Amino acid sequence: MDLGIQSFMFGQIYMQEGENKIYAPRIIKDMRSYADKKGLNIVIGAQTGAITDEKYLKLFDYIEGGVGINSSGGIESGPCLSRKTSCWGLLWNKAYSSKANNVLLHLDWTGIVYDDLDVFARMDSATRAATLKKLYAYFTSKNMGFLMPYFGVLYKDNGGCYGPKKKFYSPDNSYSCKDEDVINEILSGGGK
Repeated sequence: MDLGIQSFMFGQIYMQEGENKIYAPRIIKDMRSYADKKGLNIVIGAQTGAITDEKYLKLFDYIEGGVGINSSGGIESGPCLSRKTSCWGLLWNKAYSSKANNVLLHLDWTGIVYDDLDVFARMDSATRAATLKKLYAYFTSKNMGFLMPYFGVLYKDNGGCYGPKKKFYSPDNSYSCKDEDVINEILSGGGK
């Protein structure tokens, strides 16, 4: 905050907290207190995974996570991604979103072959465009944010489009995905 930073996000907090979830409440209280003393407005978010404790989720200004798309761009109806053995929370589901202040969604990426961004990069151009339009319209109509893919790690042998190297996605028209125009169309209001 002393450097002017006003936006903070705790990545994968469910892997850091443990069952008692005692650390984030203390840290956030201290952060907000310090911001008040400095006269700063801050925003705090977290990747909360499958946490459903409303009091805990409300600590954050927003929760953030992946969508859980399939190869045709569809999303599941349940609260957890079905292709995982443990619950990878789909935060747009009411099990989470109804208990949170705000929800931001994105195409999840970690360089695993079944992550959202890897699935997305294997789609053809028309399916990628339709998927982005559909996801943006669907989530914004539910008062949730959908972040357009800009850059992310792909599985090393993903087999789909990619950016400056095969291990990275980029929508830039200079590379093979060429999603830049559809993203600009959506963000300008013409993609709904």
